[in-house]
Amino acid sequence: MQRFILILALLVSVAGFVLNHQASQPPTVKPAETDLVGFSAESAFDLLARLLGDESPHPVGSQANARVRDEILAWLTEQEIAASVQQAWGCSARFSRCGWVENIVATLPGENSSPYVALMAHYDSVPPAPGAGDDGAGLVAVLEATRLLKASGPTRYPVMLIITDAEEAGLLGAEAFFKHHELSQQVAAVINIEGSGSSGVSQILRSHLDNADLIKTYSASTDSPAGMSLIDEIFKRMPNDTDFSVSKRAQVAGLDFAFAGERNHYHTPLDNLVNLDLSTLQHHGDNLWPLIRNLADSDIENWTPGNRVYGATYGWWMGWPMYWNLPLLLLAGILLLIAAVRADLPRMRLIGTILILPVALALILVLPWGYFWLLEIARGTVVAWPAHDFPLRVGLFGSALLATLYLGQFLRNRCSEKVLFHSVWWFWWLLACAAYLWLPAATNLLLTPVVAAAAVIVLLPFLSAKAALLGRLMTLFIALPASLGLVLTLESTQGYQLIWATFPALGLYGLLLLPFVHGVALKALRYGLTFAVVASFLVSLAVPLYSESRPQHVNYEFIFDADNQQAWYRAKSPNPVPAQLKGLGRPVEPVLLPWSRAAYTVDGEVDLVAPPLPQLSTLMRQDTDTGETLTLRLSSNRDADSIGLVFADGEEEMGFSIAGQQGDVSLVRWGLFRGSRVVSLVGIQQREVEVTLYRNRKGPLDLYLLDTRFDLPEDYQHLDQVRGKLAVPVHGGDFFMVFRRIQL
Repeated sequence: MQRFILILALLVSVAGFVLNHQASQPPTVKPAETDLVGFSAESAFDLLARLLGDESPHPVGSQANARVRDEILAWLTEQEIAASVQQAWGCSARFSRCGWVENIVATLPGENSSPYVALMAHYDSVPPAPGAGDDGAGLVAVLEATRLLKASGPTRYPVMLIITDAEEAGLLGAEAFFKHHELSQQVAAVINIEGSGSSGVSQILRSHLDNADLIKTYSASTDSPAGMSLIDEIFKRMPNDTDFSVSKRAQVAGLDFAFAGERNHYHTPLDNLVNLDLSTLQHHGDNLWPLIRNLADSDIENWTPGNRVYGATYGWWMGWPMYWNLPLLLLAGILLLIAAVRADLPRMRLIGTILILPVALALILVLPWGYFWLLEIARGTVVAWPAHDFPLRVGLFGSALLATLYLGQFLRNRCSEKVLFHSVWWFWWLLACAAYLWLPAATNLLLTPVVAAAAVIVLLPFLSAKAALLGRLMTLFIALPASLGLVLTLESTQGYQLIWATFPALGLYGLLLLPFVHGVALKALRYGLTFAVVASFLVSLAVPLYSESRPQHVNYEFIFDADNQQAWYRAKSPNPVPAQLKGLGRPVEPVLLPWSRAAYTVDGEVDLVAPPLPQLSTLMRQDTDTGETLTLRLSSNRDADSIGLVFADGEEEMGFSIAGQQGDVSLVRWGLFRGSRVVSLVGIQQREVEVTLYRNRKGPLDLYLLDTRFDLPEDYQHLDQVRGKLAVPVHGGDFFMVFRRIQL
C-alpha cells in the first residue's frame, strides 16, 4: 500500500470532493401539487411569471415597477392578507441619495399582538435586468411562505411582510421602513432573502445580534441547511450590501439569505425567467418554510443569549456556541501533543518543519499565480466569468497539484513522512488559533477538521501499519470540505478577476497532500500534469471569451453639456470593447467635465438633438448665523430616472434635507463625480422635488443641475442591436445624462 500511497491519496481526494460537492447542491424541485402542504418551486415560478409580466426591467419609480407593485397587492388581496403601501422618502445611510419609495407592508395576526417576526425581500430591479433572481426569487419565496403560513393557522406571534422598494438604488426602501414606519419598532426578528445570479444554493450570508436560537431553529426546520459562519466574517469586510444592513443598523436580530451562482447573469438582461434555476428557488422556499412558522411559534421575547458558529461537512450540519471554540482548540492541541510524544518525533525537526510550511504554502501557490498572470498578459484581459471555464479549472487545479508534487518530493527527501504529516496538522492548528483571534466566526471551518484529525492521529501509534495508513488518509478526507471543497464555490462566486480568493483553500489542500507525495506514480503524474496545464493554457487562448449565455458586460454612456451644446459617448466595460461598439462618433481627446479634476475618457463626440433640460427654481434663501439656507425646487422635463446637484470645486461641507430628513452632502470618492459633492434623487420621474441646502458660508453658489435616464438617446436606440448577443448592459446599464450650470 505504501508504494501506491499517492494514488490512494488522490482517489480519496476525488471521492471526498465529489461527495462534498453533491451534498452542497440545492434540493430537488417539488411539483405544484405540493403547494397545499409545502413549498413548491413550480408554483412559486408561476407566481413569479405573473409578477414580472413581460419581464421589463423595473427600477424604482418606473411604470414597470408600479405594475409589479400592483400585481403583488392584487395577489395579497386574493389571499386575503391585509396589506398597505408605505409612500415615503428614503435616504441612504452612506451617500447623499434619497428616493421616493413605495414599500408594501403586510401582516398576519398571531395569538399575541406583538412583537413581529418579519420576512423581507425587495421588488425593484436594476435598470437593465428583469430581476428574476434579484430579487424576484426571494419575493415569491416570501409570498408563498406567507400563503402556507396563513393556511396552517395562527402562530404565537404575528408575522410581517416587508416588501421594499429601491433596494438597488441604495437600500432606500428599507431605510424608509425602519426609520419611519409605525410598526418598525415592533419587529423582533427579520429574515431577509436575496439573490445574486441565477443559480446556486440558498444559504445564510450573515446574522445579527444573538443568533443561537435563530441558527438552531433554522437547522431544525429544513432538510438542506446551507451556509458557513465564515461568510459572515467575510461580509463584514466587504462593501456589499443588502436590505439586511439596514435592519442591522436598526438593531433587529435576524438572518440574511442569498444565492450566488452563475453570476455572469447578475444585474443583466439574462437575470430572467428562462435562466432561473428552479432548484435554487426551491431551496429559497425550503429555507423560509417552515423556518418562519417555527420562529413565530418560538419564545422570541426570551431568546438564548450568545452566538453560534455553523457550517456543513459533507452535508452534515454542525454548529456549536462560539465560546466552545477555545476549549476545542485546547483539546485539539493536547491531542496533537500527546500524538507527537507517542510517535517519538524529533522535537527540533518538528518545529523546523512547522516553520517552513508557510513558505511551502506560498510556493504551492506560485505556479497557479504565474499561470493566471501569464494568461492575462497573453489574452490582454481577465474575464470574471468566461464562456469556457473548464480549461481554466484544469489550469487552476493542475498547476497547484503540480507545484505540490515537486515541493512534496523536495521535502520528503529532507524530513521523514511522519514528521511532515504531524507538522501539517500542527500548522492547521496554528491557523485555527489565528482564526480564533482575528476571525472568530470562521474558527469552526478549520477547527472541525483539526479536532477530528487530532482524535484520529492520537490513535495511530496503537494501529497496525495498514490501519495507520488508512487513518492518515481519513484525516485527508476529513479536511477536504475545508480546503479543496471550497475552491469551486469561491471560483463561481468571485470569478476569475478574483481567482486569488481560491488560493488559500488550494494551498491548504496542497499542505495536506505533501506527506503522501511519493510512490510509483509520482514521475508519470508530474509529466501528465505538466502536459495538462500547458494544454489548458493553449486551449484557454484559443476558445472565445464570451458566449450568448455568458456575454461581455458593456454599458453605453451618453453625456450632453447643455451650456456648450456638446455631447460625448463611450462604451464602458471591464474588458476591451469590440471596435464596432467604439467607432460611433468623431474621435476626441479625453474630456474635462466642469466639476471634475480628472479627464473623462470618451470614445467620441456625437450629434444629439438637445433634450428637454432639468429645471431649478429658488423658493427661499435665508441667512443664518453660520451661513445660509436655500430651498430649491427641482424637476425633470423628460421623466428622468434621477436628478442631482453637483457642487463646484471649492464648496465646503454642506447639509441637505428633503421632507424633513437631514443629511450631509457626501463627497464622492470614485466614478464620474469623484472628488465632488453630490446630492442625487431617484424614483421621481414625474415629480417636483423640494430640497433644502445648509451652507456654512454666504455668497454666490455655483452648481451643476443634471438628470439621467437609464436609456439610450432616441437617435441611438439601435445601439442595443449593435451590441449584439455577445454583450449586455450590467448594473446601472446604459445612461443618458444632461447637465447645465446654475449660478445662485
